[in-house]
Amino acid sequence: MIVKYIIIKTTQLDAINFDEVAGTKDLVRYSVDDLEFIVKWAEEEEGQVPESISNIPDSDKSSIMTHAQAVEKMETPEWSDPNPPE
Repeated sequence: MIVKYIIIKTTQLDAINFDEVAGTKDLVRYSVDDLEFIVKWAEEEEGQVPESISNIPDSDKSSIMTHAQAVEKMETPEWSDPNPPE
């Protein structure tokens, strides 16, 4: 099984069918500015992108990422609050 990730503009949140991806709408991770969120899904074979993600315009989503790429992205200032609550 292959786990994949993608970043999508928050304006497209309601376009995602959360039955097709891991997690729930209430638990997605947002960028610090709340303009984007990330979702993940598992593929049996390479290229099995959930339909609801495929239907989102390319201009509103990133390229598909591996776990390592997603972790690297989540460590950037755009995704990691420099002043987390204590």
